[in-house]
Parts: sequence; C-alpha cells; structure tokens
Amino acid sequence: MKNINTMASKLLIILAVIAFTNTAGITKSKKMSGVKRIKGATIESVQKEKKLEGIGTFSNIIIGKFKATPEQRSEYKYALEQFRNSIITDLNSKKVFAKVMSGKGSKASGKTVLVTGEVLGIKIVDSEVRRRKGAWAGKSSMDIYLKLTNASTGKVLKEIIIATYNNPAGAAWSGGNTDRSMPDDMGKIISAYIATVIPTK
Repeated sequence: MKNINTMASKLLIILAVIAFTNTAGITKSKKMSGVKRIKGATIESVQKEKKLEGIGTFSNIIIGKFKATPEQRSEYKYALEQFRNSIITDLNSKKVFAKVMSGKGSKASGKTVLVTGEVLGIKIVDSEVRRRKGAWAGKSSMDIYLKLTNASTGKVLKEIIIATYNNPAGAAWSGGNTDRSMPDDMGKIISAYIATVIPTK
C-alpha cells in the first residue's frame, strides 16, 4: 500500500509539472462571446473559409493596430512586430489587392478594408527553455481577435478569433524553429484568411 501511495504521489507531481510547463509564461486567452473561433488554424484551414457576401468588392487593405497588454508588449515586443510585418509582407506577395498599406490614416482610391484586432493570448517558448526541457516546455501559441471594417463607412464586415499553436515534440526536434517562427507563421495565416474572405474585383 505504501508503494502505491508513493507512486500516486510521484504521478501527481509529474502531472503538476506538465500543467505548469504548459501554462508558464502564457498570457491567458480572453474569451469573447458570440465571435467565431478557428482553433488550431493553418493556412490551409483558413483558405476553406467562405467569401463574405453582400459587402461588394474591395481593392485595398490597411493594416491598423493590434491591441496588446503592456505585459505582452514588454515580453513579446519583437514577436508582435514580426507578426504584423508578416501580414503586410505576405498580403503584398499575394498581389490580390491593389494596395496593402500600414497605418489607420492611410488612403487609396477604391474601397478599402481596415484590419485591426487584439492579441488575446500569446506564448512563445524561449529557445534556451526549449533546449533544456524539450517537449516538456509546452507549446507556443497565439490567439488573435481579427476585425475587418469598411474603412470609408465604418461598418464592421467580420469579427473572428484565429488561434494556432505548434507541436511541442516537433518544436523540440527542430531545435525551437517552430517556436521562433510562430509570429511569422501566424501573420501568414491571418493574411491567408483576409485574402480568402474579402471579395475583390
């Protein structure tokens, strides 16, 4: 009986360690009622989303501000910049829209979509932590609230939460590559979603 109790205690400790390593350093994702969430999003999965109907066609995109907490901006300043730049770069490479601009005050001829949002949750496993703990360091993840608005009328066209994460074992095997690429990958996922759902001429 003593051995069984000892084994049970060790198991509880292991489970507690797993729970800690999967939550340590993460900004818990906010919940937004009534907003659709795409979980485990990939470029391929968001490309299956339907075009928005009854809104006409648009020529341009403005990438506006993505809100984040002071803690997020302090801990993940570079990652958040990388994420936003990735959206712009990837949209430009697609050549779906006539212009892809940065900043809410940007202007262009033709109907324009303003893209804004909020970082609801972010966790990027540190390279050194990944090296020491491997898969036990948990997963890197990002949860983004995305808001698409008609820039001229202010009408909201779409609100959605797009969430993605990596595989801890795969991240360990790659030496943390999929941790470091998380912001860039998420930017490309957001870009793919925008290019998929916004009707163009």
